Amino acid sequence: MASQNLLFLGIGSDRYAATQSVRTLLNCSDARRANVKLPMNMVNTSSHRNLAAYSVCLAPMVSSWLDRVIASDSALSGLGVLNEYAGARFQAPYMDVETSPEAGQLAVIFRESVASQLKAGESAVPFNALMMVEQDGLPFIAGWVEQYGLEDWLDRLITVAVLPVWHLLAKHGIGIEPHGQNMVLIHKNGWPERILIRDFHESVEYVPSFVREPSWVPDFASLEPHLAEAPLDDYYAMSSVELLRELVMDTLFIYNLAEVSHLIASFYSMSEAAFWQRVAKHLDDYAKQHPELESRLEELGYTQASISTESLMTRKLTQSKAECHHRIPNPLHAGSRGIRSSQSDLQQ
Repeated sequence: MASQNLLFLGIGSDRYAATQSVRTLLNCSDARRANVKLPMNMVNTSSHRNLAAYSVCLAPMVSSWLDRVIASDSALSGLGVLNEYAGARFQAPYMDVETSPEAGQLAVIFRESVASQLKAGESAVPFNALMMVEQDGLPFIAGWVEQYGLEDWLDRLITVAVLPVWHLLAKHGIGIEPHGQNMVLIHKNGWPERILIRDFHESVEYVPSFVREPSWVPDFASLEPHLAEAPLDDYYAMSSVELLRELVMDTLFIYNLAEVSHLIASFYSMSEAAFWQRVAKHLDDYAKQHPELESRLEELGYTQASISTESLMTRKLTQSKAECHHRIPNPLHAGSRGIRSSQSDLQQ
């Protein structure tokens, strides 16, 4: 500090608290103010929880892109974005964005808070609250299921939480990663109303030939020039539609709905097989309502007998830097809708 290599900026007036998203801080002084996302030098699940240097200042471009797409399509009116509206990083002349270990270690992303997006009468819970069991031994959703009935409430949940994300993929060719706390369920007294999605700076993907409006894709290289010659699959642009399908089905179905199906089968008179039949019916109805998307849905291949999924535990235990995958039975496969895979099969 005496040599001014380190400058003390003082203590801010607002107080912050940690959240279940380990890098994200909640403003306790005013919940309507931004969440602050900071890098942490730790591994959680299979990922190093720093901030990828290239993504920090691109975050607002990604958020604006998603906002534009959502605003253009009334079918996405129930999908909201928690905008990552600002990002900043420190980069000394000796730091290379792609290779320097220090890159992204001193950075911040500012994201709109959930509280700032709520309308009158609305409340919010992270989607992974729906799979929890309380200290009294009852599911978190027990009161809601009792009030509305299991089937009606579940049908509404699928309509609100699954179909907008699916439409964004099927029609617009954009894959997002809405697992756990990255999807926020907005409800009125337990009745699902809409969803908010977040955390896009590293986890939005598209295939150039499959995205519906190529001209709307941000010019990422204008801010991060090294992306201009970047190979596919390294950043936002993917080489195959299969990878988009995997991203969405991994997070939305395997790491979200599989847990919900297991909880419902454990506490209510609906088997996991019946749960997945209900999800499949909603997707079948969606396909019938959108015949113009038939070829795009076929290209996604979401009803094939088995699908590839990321092996998070394998990658963590082996400390592999490469992607690890394995094949699992697909609960949406038309030939096996009477015999659905269990939650443990999907996540093993």
